Amino acid sequence: MTVANLNLQLNRIQGILNYLNTHKIDALVVTKLPNVRYLSGFSGSAGYLVLAQKAKYFVSDFRYKIQASREINKSLRVKIDKQGSFDFIREISEKYGLKRIGFESGAMVYSQVQILKKVLKGKKLVPVDGLIEQFTTVKTNDEIDNIRYAVKITDKVFSKLLAFIKPGITETDIAAELTYLQIKGGASGNSFSPIVASGENSAFPHAQPTNRKLKSGDLLTLDFGCIYNGFCSDMTRTIGIGKLSAEAKKIYQIVSDAQQLAINSIAKNKSTKVVDSVARNYIHSKGYGKYFGHGLGHGLGIEVHENPRLNQISNSILTEGNVVTVEPGIYIENFGGVRIEDDVIVTEDGCEVLNSSPKELIII
Repeated sequence: MTVANLNLQLNRIQGILNYLNTHKIDALVVTKLPNVRYLSGFSGSAGYLVLAQKAKYFVSDFRYKIQASREINKSLRVKIDKQGSFDFIREISEKYGLKRIGFESGAMVYSQVQILKKVLKGKKLVPVDGLIEQFTTVKTNDEIDNIRYAVKITDKVFSKLLAFIKPGITETDIAAELTYLQIKGGASGNSFSPIVASGENSAFPHAQPTNRKLKSGDLLTLDFGCIYNGFCSDMTRTIGIGKLSAEAKKIYQIVSDAQQLAINSIAKNKSTKVVDSVARNYIHSKGYGKYFGHGLGHGLGIEVHENPRLNQISNSILTEGNVVTVEPGIYIENFGGVRIEDDVIVTEDGCEVLNSSPKELIII
């Protein structure tokens, strides 16, 4: 870990401790794994943090003893405990006189909360939701560089897929190939289960790949991303297979134009609801408003779906350093659908589109 990254994590932890002090909370238990990594550097799949003014611990089990010793920043003590146990929280709460214990209420399931209540009997549990996420929405230059590289991997994979895709192969063939190519290209894995949807299946915004074979006339939607150094990419392209109908081409152009209009409207201090409306109103003006039923986009970073949200119920305001997706779509049952998505940085004077994959209609 570089000195700069260590200092950044220390500043984040201090910001959280300042919040706890202001709200008279003695400690915070951090269990959401992306947040654990954000604050500590730990990339494993089991562990939690206990953050207090006098005690800052990373807790995991034997499986991660060596990994934790190599990854955890030096401001945190490492405690190896029983797998799945919260007993150590009771131990340090008694040692340091911690009476009001905060927990990530949006991340812990009911059974975990019940275990925590039992372990900390006599202590006051305080729900804390969205605190760490307040830090993650604005990216540092290093974080943007990681996202930029993840996007680069995804762009390269899309280019290679164009040579792989042909009539007769299945959606699952494509999903397997893109997963292989992303990992071979330097990613640690997919940032989410890839969406590969052809023909009528492309009318399902979050379709699961099936054994359906591609055929002439299909619209094929590819929505995928990867993780690089803990940060995500997320891109969608829709292409045509063989001879497309005039209606399919028309829908594609409407979605493409709507996406570009929305990107052009992105700027710091702009309401995310307003940006969403730019694309939504355009699609509505073309007669397809009822076929665009999801939000325009979302934040992107250590998680593939973060704040700020670009939709009609969000009250967020864009800030320089936000990274968001812009992904309008039209989905018609028993016909098919089109979605186009890019990852976009909010900059001082507008925005920067990270993706370089072509957006003109490609027909294979």
